[in-house]
Amino acid sequence: MKPRVLVVDDDPLYAEAATALLTADGRVEVVGRAANGQEAVERALALRPDVVLMDINMPVLDGIEATRVLSETLASVRVVLVSSATFDSDWGRIREAGAFASVAKALPGEAIVDAALAAAAEAVAS
Repeated sequence: MKPRVLVVDDDPLYAEAATALLTADGRVEVVGRAANGQEAVERALALRPDVVLMDINMPVLDGIEATRVLSETLASVRVVLVSSATFDSDWGRIREAGAFASVAKALPGEAIVDAALAAAAEAVAS
């Protein structure tokens, strides 16, 4: 069975590109998308993905706080945070929130796919 991924980003172009990238790879199943952290939590509770690929900077509820909520309510889900900015200033908050990994949007698409697959493997192993 393929790992199930929820893609979360307030930029519809990035969300579409990430969805296309993951779908084209074929090793994961994209089960849904969300445009902010609150919507991510609601969709994750309904869809029960293995992995949430989530932007950090979003309206309503940012990705770090949404990760904290997901870590507390869905212990089996693994969150991979993505950002176009550097993670230096947010690294402490990212770890405390319970994110599995963080990936820069500027990296090649394979890095995002690899991070999602590593998170899925961790989700299955625990």
